[in-house]
Amino acid sequence: MKRMMTLIVALTLMTGIPTHATAHTSLSASNIVAGSEVSQVPDTLELTFAKAVGLAAVELMGPDDETRTLQTAKTMDKVHRVALPALTAGRYIVKWRAVASDGHVMSGEIPFTVVSD
Repeated sequence: MKRMMTLIVALTLMTGIPTHATAHTSLSASNIVAGSEVSQVPDTLELTFAKAVGLAAVELMGPDDETRTLQTAKTMDKVHRVALPALTAGRYIVKWRAVASDGHVMSGEIPFTVVSD
């Protein structure tokens, strides 16, 4: 009986782990590429995820080390668009945080540089 319980627990764990791991998602694309130099800053930042997520927060750190919180929609979507302010030349970092439907929290950064024309 003890052997049977051990087998059941082992099978449950083995089948549960892959299901949980594959439920997580990630950032698939962004209209601003990490590490890029841009001369034309888009009006909106577009973040595309593999599955629908809720975008919990987006912050923009500028060359003056000031951090601005950008307004996000409170929806579960694969594609999120966030309005960007006018940006002057310098180095910026977009920091984002999203939550998947299973509660998994993910975050990332997109550093980029705005250059003069």
